[in-house]
Amino acid sequence: MKCKLIALALTFASGSHCFGQSALQQVINTSGGSYQQGHFSIDWSIGELAAVNTMQSADMLYNLTNGFLQTITDPANVAIANTELKQEEVRILPNPTRDILEVDLKTNQTGSVTMQLYDILGQPLVKRSFYMYGYAQLQKINMSAFRPGNYILKITLQLYQGSELRSGSFKIVKL
Repeated sequence: MKCKLIALALTFASGSHCFGQSALQQVINTSGGSYQQGHFSIDWSIGELAAVNTMQSADMLYNLTNGFLQTITDPANVAIANTELKQEEVRILPNPTRDILEVDLKTNQTGSVTMQLYDILGQPLVKRSFYMYGYAQLQKINMSAFRPGNYILKITLQLYQGSELRSGSFKIVKL
């Protein structure tokens, strides 16, 4: 009886120093690993069937990743820059439109541009890629085959100097 009381007292005493959760990201894998060089890191695991997907806010400022192998970003090392295309850099006419949509991109920056038109459910309909030479580019999208409704035009500019992305999303109304 005395041994049971001592064991019970030791259990309660040791339990006061235990923690139930940790704020660190941890996964115990049976196999896999990590590799890091500079600012890049790769994590992998073998044999897990966990779904991992990433969602991004409309203004492209926030990323949300769920699933196991998530990256850890140190906020002190993240540079925040205004990466949104300005209103005077993009003219979309006519909006609303019935057939031909003209997208006039005016910027003095050089880089590769990707324009993607999505329906309201996020399904891609049109994709155009071209190079921006630091002056205006006019692109035309024929929308006559699409149903009346709302569409989203996403424009992304990958700058020639550095890896900065500039982008913007624009609502298009098809009559």
